Amino acid sequence: MTIRYNVLNLPDTIQFGNGRQIINSYDAGGHKLTTQYYTPIGTVIVTQGNIHGSYTTANSVLRLDDYCGSYLYENGTSASVHPLTKILTPEGYIYMSTSGYPYCYYKQDHLGSNREVTSYEVQQVPWCNRRNTILRVPLTWKEREQVFSLSSSRARS
Repeated sequence: MTIRYNVLNLPDTIQFGNGRQIINSYDAGGHKLTTQYYTPIGTVIVTQGNIHGSYTTANSVLRLDDYCGSYLYENGTSASVHPLTKILTPEGYIYMSTSGYPYCYYKQDHLGSNREVTSYEVQQVPWCNRRNTILRVPLTWKEREQVFSLSSSRARS
């Protein structure tokens, strides 16, 4: 595996020995804009320390991920086909799926390393007048405890 860095000391190109390649692009502030994943069609062997030349759609399969602030558009096959898959937050992310929108929280250890990712999905908010309303607001752990203790006290009354 060979990693090439840009002028901001961020990984620009990651080249694997089997020919697969990951190319990242960043803005001037160092925020990631896109990630391109190339999988070659056929056998390609790249020796360590070298980076394969440019790939095209004729000799490889391309998958794109676009980053727009905290919104992540994954699994794109072209510049126009990018479904929104995640909304990133400081405490985790909201996973956009067809079955719902679970909020995934990072549980961290005392050093700040992620040790566990737990997901929680709110199906219906009890104090809303509309039916089938989904709460899609990212909450901190403390806010989440306050909301759900409030909803359980309202359910009792």
